Amino acid sequence: MCAVFVGETTVMIILAYMPNSPVWSEALFDSAMLNVLLFPVLYFFIFRPFVHQIDYLKKAEQTVRQSEVRFKQIFEGSPIGIAAYDNDGCLLKGNKALKSPECLMRTLEKISLICLITLNMVPAGSAKSYPV
Repeated sequence: MCAVFVGETTVMIILAYMPNSPVWSEALFDSAMLNVLLFPVLYFFIFRPFVHQIDYLKKAEQTVRQSEVRFKQIFEGSPIGIAAYDNDGCLLKGNKALKSPECLMRTLEKISLICLITLNMVPAGSAKSYPV
């Protein structure tokens, strides 16, 4: 907003020192000079940061896509059964290893205990009292 005010003021000062000319030529000169003065301001303060933001978001989306592909490869290719459950404890997704007969024989509590032992959230001594 300030750039428009300063640009128009500058053009009016220049027009005041020019000889009298028809109104249409003053309007044409005014609009042309305003474009010349405002283009750099609009480019550097609005368009250029917008383009940088778009580039940043594209790189972030590409990184997320690569991460999703890597996660899917690990999830599907793991020789250890991996399961995803919702908050109610319902199975959302499982990999191929989870569908093996050994894993299907275990209950959710046993699978959860195995995960907790693997993550070292249950002390190793107390895990021996549970049949896994």
